[in-house]
Amino acid sequence: MKFDLLSFLLGFFGGLVVLVIRRFFKGVLPKIFNSASNWVLNYKQKNLNVIEDQFKSATYQRAQNAHLQNNLFPLKEIIVPPFFTAPPKNKLNHASEPIYSVTDRLFPFTPGYLELASQFSISKISLSDAIANGVNLVLIGHPGSGKTTALADLVSQICSCPQKTGQLAAFFPIYMHVHDIILSNDDSNSWNLLLDSLQGLNTAHRNQINKLLLNIKNVFSRKILFVLDGMDELSPQDFDQYTKLLKRLLDDYPAIQVLTTATPEYLGNLLDLGFSPLGITAWGRREIDHFLKNWITQWDRN
Repeated sequence: MKFDLLSFLLGFFGGLVVLVIRRFFKGVLPKIFNSASNWVLNYKQKNLNVIEDQFKSATYQRAQNAHLQNNLFPLKEIIVPPFFTAPPKNKLNHASEPIYSVTDRLFPFTPGYLELASQFSISKISLSDAIANGVNLVLIGHPGSGKTTALADLVSQICSCPQKTGQLAAFFPIYMHVHDIILSNDDSNSWNLLLDSLQGLNTAHRNQINKLLLNIKNVFSRKILFVLDGMDELSPQDFDQYTKLLKRLLDDYPAIQVLTTATPEYLGNLLDLGFSPLGITAWGRREIDHFLKNWITQWDRN
């Protein structure tokens, strides 16, 4: 058999080229796939970040407008930081044996008489510190006592808090009034009901909001805070209907933290669902002077 040098050389160099290409792609292809995958993930995350910024911006504006004179100046310019009292035995204490003052021992938890806490040195807690404990809360107070203002101030702080800084940075606020939610007669999915209601309050599409909330819900270091205002304005029958919605939501998504309102006269089944009560404190002379000073300053500027 005659040796064909040309065929040999073609076969040899062809095999060599195939070997080089194989080794090249064996080392490079995984890197290409990883780079492409990371690019796609980063692109999706950037889109979610844009949606989150838009969502927070809209939420912030609604919170800042949640006071009677919003047409004159925003809430942050006149707010007097609200404080709350809690029952002696509550879920807000980290220590098993919290230290109470003599006044705390003398005066019981009386959310129906807000003036007591303002006139005496009863231990108080801010709303930002209260939610940091991770429990569901119900703010108790009579109409006009400042619950809506307190919720709006908290939501504003969360929306304006830079990510990765401060104890509020981990929270993502869903801020709604009970009248923003249209309850259905059937036991429809609580998450879908929430999304349908949110769509009317934000410019983002329903699917975008859903992806954003699911992404936040699945991140261990972040938490959805559902702030529902207006429960204290409802009749007992309607109050119970919205309480059922909260129960369904917490049963389906126990990682969500809820913050809502009630009057001292009616809390429905909220305490049975594990909500911790907080009584809003009335203003004393110092708070009144602080408010008047802020108001006069802003009035002169406008």
